[in-house]
Amino acid sequence: MRSFKLIIAVGIIFLSSCNFNANVNFKDEREEKNNAESTAALFYSAISSNKIETAIELFSDSLYKNSVEKEKLKLFLIQKKEKVGDFKDYNLKEWKTARAIGTDSRREYLLIYNVKYDRLETIETIILVNEKGKVKIWNYNVDLKEQ
Repeated sequence: MRSFKLIIAVGIIFLSSCNFNANVNFKDEREEKNNAESTAALFYSAISSNKIETAIELFSDSLYKNSVEKEKLKLFLIQKKEKVGDFKDYNLKEWKTARAIGTDSRREYLLIYNVKYDRLETIETIILVNEKGKVKIWNYNVDLKEQ
């Protein structure tokens, strides 16, 4: 009986000292991938139509608050086009999604594309987040594909 009370006491101390995070986690869900791809499709459509302002609106507000000014992003997209040429096509190379429901709810997406332009091919990594119910681009990275 005494050991039973000790086990209960130790259990209560252990539980009270834990930082309780009641999340249910989901990974690599096809529906979440489709949500992210929809935003990426809008981005590449805007790029192919030379609608830089439309493309910029697809980026997360937190990106602008924390690291990049809209004008610098606009300049980057213009300079990228000057270097690689006009947009031709893109194909999804790799993807991952993470969704947590609970005390720390979040949705995150990773898409990696092979992208063809007039002059060069690139590997473009797009990290997206769910922001106020919309999937927004949080990070965009362009690497030249080795020829």
